[in-house]
Amino acid sequence: MEKVKIVVVEDEILFAEELVDTLQKLGYEVYGPAISFSEGIDLISEVNPDLILTDIELSGKKTGIDLAREVRKLFEIPFIYLTSFSDKETIDLARENKPNAYLTKPYNTAELYAAIELAIDSFYGKKVVKLLVVKTKDCYIKIDVNDIVFVQSDHVYLELNTEDKKYVIRQSLTDFLAKYEDKFVRVHKSYLVNLNFVDRFDSNFVFIKNLEIPIGKQYAHGAISRIQDKLI
Repeated sequence: MEKVKIVVVEDEILFAEELVDTLQKLGYEVYGPAISFSEGIDLISEVNPDLILTDIELSGKKTGIDLAREVRKLFEIPFIYLTSFSDKETIDLARENKPNAYLTKPYNTAELYAAIELAIDSFYGKKVVKLLVVKTKDCYIKIDVNDIVFVQSDHVYLELNTEDKKYVIRQSLTDFLAKYEDKFVRVHKSYLVNLNFVDRFDSNFVFIKNLEIPIGKQYAHGAISRIQDKLI
């Protein structure tokens, strides 16, 4: 089973290092820490994690509450607030962005683990539409994973091809497939295809309208079997 990916946004370095270490010991795949709003947004966009842990107080003018507000606008990702403050004013302000959990420092490993697992279960249990956030030249945009026709690997980057546009993200083909294997099938070491767009196939190619996508020998058996099941 694929590890749950967590991005940590925390500007208290010693606490952040301890948190990252604890999360890794619990079996999560951890990225960060990012220490500011801008670092956090960039890391989240690059990693496309399953969960975000963010302190309310961050380096710079923008806070973790600003980060959470941006997450709610751009991403389909649950987040948990971390804070040293438990006063009513802070909690009321934090609640505006509807966090999936709220942990007051100090907390123990059991509390951390419980909050993460409950946030993951409650969020993804309700999730129907799968949205992916990608960075274009000057902004972030949301695309529906259902609109991606095929994915092509280019070294450490992926080209996400919709019917009318191409987007580039930094991610491995294996990690992308692990998240969206219900919609995509791997037909080649460099290609995934969306099963809903396949028109026909033969032993060498998958055909999507006027596109010919090669089928690699290593993936032929599994790919053809899934495509047949979808087309029949």
